[in-house]
Amino acid sequence: AIPAAGADAGACGLLLSRGADPSVRCRSGLSPLHIAVRAAGAEQPADAAHADRARGRVAYELFVNVAELMLASGRADPRQFTRSASAYSGGSWERRGASGLTSTVTDVGKACLHLAVEGCGGRTPMVSLLIEHAADVNACEGEAEATPLHLALEACYDA
Repeated sequence: AIPAAGADAGACGLLLSRGADPSVRCRSGLSPLHIAVRAAGAEQPADAAHADRARGRVAYELFVNVAELMLASGRADPRQFTRSASAYSGGSWERRGASGLTSTVTDVGKACLHLAVEGCGGRTPMVSLLIEHAADVNACEGEAEATPLHLALEACYDA
C-alpha cells in the first residue's frame, strides 16, 4: 500500500514509479487517494493554536502533493467511491438530471470530492486538484444522495 497516511511524497513517488496501484482498496474500503484526501482534512482543527495551524498547513500541503502524485500517475481515480468492507455495495449508477447533466449515484460510500469538501475547512487546493482530474462534482453519496455542493453548504450552515 502507498503510505499516504504518512504524507511521504518521496516514498509515494518511488512506489508509483515501480507500478504501485493507487486504486487498490484496503480492508476498510479506502484507496490510497481516499486516505490522502481524508488525512488532509484531519490535519488542521479550526481551533488550533497558531503554531499548530502552521504545522497543519504544511501537513495539508504534503497530502495535496501526495494526492497530486497519485492523480498524475493516471492510475488513481478521483471518481472512485469508498466502500465498507463488511457491507455489500449494490453498486453505482448514473442519473440524468432535468438539466441534462449526468451524475454518479451510489448507495454506499463517498467519492474523494465528498471527503475533500467535508474536511477542507475553507481550504480549496485539494478540492481544485480533484476537479482538475475529472472528479464528478455532481456525484451523490449514500441514501441522502448528497453532492459535494450539499456538503459544502452544510459545512457553512453548521459552522
